Amino acid sequence: MKKLDKEMTLATSSLHSTKGRMLIVILTIALFVISAGAPSCTIGIGK
Repeated sequence: MKKLDKEMTLATSSLHSTKGRMLIVILTIALFVISAGAPSCTIGIGK
């Protein structure tokens, strides 16, 4: 449990840096693009 707490503390502290925020922005945009293309990627399911 102590290791998990330490890892969570390190992860949250890294998100306060500029690189951490940039990573979150990039991941958010990437997930948005993937989700926008998802309806056209059904590969015949439901036809």
